[in-house]
Amino acid sequence: MGTSFTAGTFLCNNVFYSMQYLLQSSSTLSGFIHVPLMSEQADDFPGLPTMDLEKMVEAISIAITVACHS
Repeated sequence: MGTSFTAGTFLCNNVFYSMQYLLQSSSTLSGFIHVPLMSEQADDFPGLPTMDLEKMVEAISIAITVACHS
């Protein structure tokens, strides 16, 4: 099975679904963007995806802009 059911997965899903539940009757847009580890964490978590913080901020800004203007 390709899906991971870790504590991290549980936490991410819990945050997302709780937010969706709380906002279901509002006009507020919501979502959840999972980001990789920061590049500085690569040595502590070998083999896991990483990205420079500046690139993550840029990517999230673009994703939010596109989602809000769709």
